[in-house]
Amino acid sequence: MSVREWCENRLERLRRSLKDHHHKQPLGQILIEMGVIDEEKLELALRAQKQVEEHPLLGEGLVARGWASSEDIRRAIGYQARAAVGMKEGW
Repeated sequence: MSVREWCENRLERLRRSLKDHHHKQPLGQILIEMGVIDEEKLELALRAQKQVEEHPLLGEGLVARGWASSEDIRRAIGYQARAAVGMKEGW
């Protein structure tokens, strides 16, 4: 098996393990700990999310309101994904 094949196999296993994974730490909580948003903004964003039929992703709503940047969301999701597979790192 080539290095490329090994990496692709590993990536596919990680994707499968993350697909249905219920994260121990929700994205909103991570963003609060990062200092990106506060509890009030999280509550407002979650309430607004529930009111829309398609249920947009939390990160999309926060970015649309200007409360978080795309980079903030990317970093928080990265942290969440690393924690899900046991890689404890900072933001």
